[in-house]
Amino acid sequence: MGIHVWSLALLLAGPPADDVVPINQQNIKIPIHIDPARRSEIQQLILFVSNDQGKTWNQQSVVGPDQEGFSYAAPVDGVYWFSICVVDKQGKRDPPNIYDVPPSQKVLIDTLRPQIRVSATRMADEVGVSWEIQEDHLNASSIKLEYHAADMPGEVWVPVSATAAAIGQTRFRPAGTSALTVRMQAFDMAGNQGMATAEVAAASGPVYSTSQSPIAGNAHNWAPTVVPPATPIMRPPEAPAAAATDWTYPSAAAQASRLVASSTSAYGNEGSNGVTSVSRMGMGRMPELQYANSTHLELDYEVAECGPSDIGFVDLWLTRDDGRNWEFFRQDQAGQRAAGNMMAMSGPDKRTVAVDLPCEGLYGFTIVLKSQAGLCRQPPVAGEAPEIRVEVDTTPPSVLLYGPKADSRQRDALILTWKVTDKNPAATVTLEWSPDRTAGWQLIAETPGCPSLLSEQPDAKSYVWKMPPATPPKVFLRVTARDAAGNSSVAETPDPVLIDLKEPRGRLVSVHPRRP
Repeated sequence: MGIHVWSLALLLAGPPADDVVPINQQNIKIPIHIDPARRSEIQQLILFVSNDQGKTWNQQSVVGPDQEGFSYAAPVDGVYWFSICVVDKQGKRDPPNIYDVPPSQKVLIDTLRPQIRVSATRMADEVGVSWEIQEDHLNASSIKLEYHAADMPGEVWVPVSATAAAIGQTRFRPAGTSALTVRMQAFDMAGNQGMATAEVAAASGPVYSTSQSPIAGNAHNWAPTVVPPATPIMRPPEAPAAAATDWTYPSAAAQASRLVASSTSAYGNEGSNGVTSVSRMGMGRMPELQYANSTHLELDYEVAECGPSDIGFVDLWLTRDDGRNWEFFRQDQAGQRAAGNMMAMSGPDKRTVAVDLPCEGLYGFTIVLKSQAGLCRQPPVAGEAPEIRVEVDTTPPSVLLYGPKADSRQRDALILTWKVTDKNPAATVTLEWSPDRTAGWQLIAETPGCPSLLSEQPDAKSYVWKMPPATPPKVFLRVTARDAAGNSSVAETPDPVLIDLKEPRGRLVSVHPRRP
């Protein structure tokens, strides 16, 4: 490991350094610059170091005025304060007490690279990317997202717009359908670089954008019809309609790899309050993670006890990294306590605070109640777990439905294959069929869609449908996926799919002259 050099200007008038200097090396060389006119007055210089922000100071080393500087090797990463004591020829120290003066320099030693996790998945004609960067001193402005296609020259990387945040997600539309490498890079404040990549397979078969209704007059357009719920919680902008395509239904052998319906526009959970609880206990005292499919939330809290002046204000504190860092979010005036509701007699007083969040992602919240007399507890500190954790996910799943194929192991059975892409895994997948959509839909199965070896598509899932007797040769198929936050998407074939996959058989029995 190399040596980092920085300077302390000694015996010069001026305020001490207030900013922390980030350094990515643990071995430090501290040059000494002394006014030559005063060098003869100095007997020695003493270096003091504190690793607890000045609570305790330890004498590290002593050098003479003719030395070029101090050397210091930090045992671990962290923030270190440095101060210099000058001893003159009469033995007088300046400063007399190192605790009485501010430090000469504050240094952050950080030798760890940012840890980056990035994932990327095809979503029809787009690629969805999500990332998480674990770094206590992230330089957010350095975050860079880009992709490289397999058919591009080796050094060509195409930039992708990404928010300057440790946790985020975005979508982009690549040029072409070849395999991609998605790369994210970021630096911390000390200059350490982190990088991660994710591979995206080439698009298999034609991929069509979702349209809200079939294109009139185009009987073979396989853009799906998206059926919204009765009361949508969230409705994203419509995707552009797919171009008209004349298409002939493939043979049974080719159907499994052919995309027949997709859905990238969808809506929130019908009849849901938009919040779902899923147990993800971890990191000791972390509370259960809840999911919400809206950025407009209400947080319920209870006042366990308070004085006669009642609650005056509610301070809401926010963390985006499970309590490693906290920031003040907002202050609300507390609602009035119901008349006659005395804490000792009626139990906890339940109230609500409204929250509008800027975007999707993981949030943690803690409240600090202030009485009208101005009394309150200490705000949360770094390392303190939040009282509530919620993953805000307003993006519906992307659902792809592939053509069915016959099950070679049994008669009258079809293998249905689909693919669901979502940041939070789908809670349920519902498969249905209908001879005529006006006659209603009949359930095939409701399943979590576990991975199956039957599938020929990467990351796809399959289900063997034992067709009931008298099933018509053509049916409509529909897949509905609902994610953990309650967002749902529907992929539905706009035209009936031929499921009569039995191969006709026959043989020649005679020969005779053709009759005139």
